[in-house]
Amino acid sequence: MIRIDSMTVWLNAFLPRDITGHTTTLRDGPHAGKTAIVGAAYYVTDQRAFSNDRRASARMHSCFTVDFRGAVPSVGQVHRCDPTIMCEPRGDAAPRQARSPTSRMAGVVSSVDPMVVIRLDAVTSHPFPALTPVADDVAYGGDIVVDRAARAVRVDLMVQLFPAFEGYASINEGPAAILFHQAPPPGVTELRLLPGAQRRIRCALHDGDGDGVFDGPIALEIARGAPAHVSPMHDEDRRSQESG
Repeated sequence: MIRIDSMTVWLNAFLPRDITGHTTTLRDGPHAGKTAIVGAAYYVTDQRAFSNDRRASARMHSCFTVDFRGAVPSVGQVHRCDPTIMCEPRGDAAPRQARSPTSRMAGVVSSVDPMVVIRLDAVTSHPFPALTPVADDVAYGGDIVVDRAARAVRVDLMVQLFPAFEGYASINEGPAAILFHQAPPPGVTELRLLPGAQRRIRCALHDGDGDGVFDGPIALEIARGAPAHVSPMHDEDRRSQESG
């Protein structure tokens, strides 16, 4: 059985490259060929599908690494918001670009024994609130439980209906396993969403055979809104994983 020295969990909120009926391909300007969500201005997407690459572009990214090599487990965390790009529909003005703030994105460690419990509270505001087509803020939060003895990770999270959300975990910086994938439900970009998160996701990963690789996700409970989408690993995920 492989010894567990660390476990890592990361979450992303991102804009999928293609949202049926709501994205278009830009024809002019410095971002020609990229897709964007149509609104008062064109809101450039993250140009991707689901991906376990921690460097993948995201509206919000939170990563927690629990290190078990010391006398007491230690938790490192990283939060990031990649640039938001807004373009004029006619392409006759320079694109506007800014980053959303990370000041309200944090995890608090509430326990390290017998398992590590992290309370995540992450909200960021759109840098161009007058132009956003759906919601001023993006948010996710809840509990992340890392259980070394059980060789398991469990999450109990609240996320929004928009944009897309994804979660992954790994052991000893090894292969990434999918915790969950959630795409925006049909028609959501036609709504003006209320602040805060409306969907609950409860799922877990377990290294049942002790090989240092998590088994497939277990949906413990999915409630409050349309169900989350837990899917097999996409081809893009496999390529990303194989490339390191």
